[in-house]
Amino acid sequence: MKKISLLLIASSLLIGCGSSDKKKELHISQDSYAVQTVASDYSSSQVAIGNLIGDRSPIQGLLNQAESNFTLSTYKNYLYHIGKNKIDTISRYNSTKSIGKSEWTYDANQGDEGSANTYRLIQQSENNAYLIRYGNNSVLQVNPTAASTANFVKSRIDLSDYIYPGSSFSRMSDAVISNNKLFIAMQRLDSKWGAQQAYIAVIDLTTNEEIDTNPQEIGLKGIPLNATNTFSLVEHNGQLYAAGRGGYNSDTGGLDVIDASTYAVTSLIDENSFPSLITFSDDDDNSNDSYYHVTDVAVVSDNKAYATLNIEQGYQTLETKVVMINPTTQGLTVLSQPDAINDKEISDLNVDANDRLWIAIANADAPGILVIDTDTNTISGDFIPLDMPAKRIEFLTVQ
Repeated sequence: MKKISLLLIASSLLIGCGSSDKKKELHISQDSYAVQTVASDYSSSQVAIGNLIGDRSPIQGLLNQAESNFTLSTYKNYLYHIGKNKIDTISRYNSTKSIGKSEWTYDANQGDEGSANTYRLIQQSENNAYLIRYGNNSVLQVNPTAASTANFVKSRIDLSDYIYPGSSFSRMSDAVISNNKLFIAMQRLDSKWGAQQAYIAVIDLTTNEEIDTNPQEIGLKGIPLNATNTFSLVEHNGQLYAAGRGGYNSDTGGLDVIDASTYAVTSLIDENSFPSLITFSDDDDNSNDSYYHVTDVAVVSDNKAYATLNIEQGYQTLETKVVMINPTTQGLTVLSQPDAINDKEISDLNVDANDRLWIAIANADAPGILVIDTDTNTISGDFIPLDMPAKRIEFLTVQ
């Protein structure tokens, strides 16, 4: 794969201007990474941006907020800063012009009651995208080029059929586009946040109608998963990878691979994959048991992917393991090297255009990003230190 030279510039560093002015004028000239960070006490959040190769030192303190519940999505050179639960905003930044000044900010609730709690924006083209709203039962089809609120929402896709009995929401958590179809992962938690049968709804983007993935069966039209409580959904070469963490104090969840054409589901990780990572206490208190929970997945090729396993006791994360997966042979290897990935709390994985694995470190005492050469599973470049724990990593490209 061709490697691209990268550079992040700040308008000749704006000598003599204040720091707030510098941030407003900051822009990228070539491909970069963007990471959402959150204070360890959840009092604030900010975004950091840096070069993909060369000097990766981040520019921090961008999009600084006095609240922590923010995330980001990207599409080409556009960065979308999303205010989640009880914030309900989405702002767009053209990173080649200004990372500090938004092109627009719109309401993600769009008149609905409660909080939409938007998790992702999935963009198909310059004027078509979808808001995945965890606290609502409809996906919003939106126009990212809209010049006004009135022209922002194009239509709604109703997923209320997937509400688990007694609950209020289908709990859509992630989505991807493949072959002109939108695949939407839904956790379908019960009213007590218990993990139940998770599904993926499939939407034909030509008609915005849901596809019945198994017309021979009566019931929901979507794809039933083996993994429960889906946290992450990614696509590679016509295959979807769904990471489900399972329950919060039991049940390991799993990792499924789904054929985007036939909708066939295969388990790559389940509760039997790593018995040595499950421990049971001598008492009857389940909160003293520890389980592994599959929280994220990133795919390099048909033969190589990575997943994170959170080792948790009750609601406490003890550590995070990184697993290398061969989806073709279903081979699993828990990585112990490089040593820098050990004893870390890992919050996100992503793979860049040069097949390097980016690992978000959320340890409060030493937050940052590790970059791994996936050919050798060795560290690529220096550790990238951050002021706050990293929560989500995305990439920006210059066309």
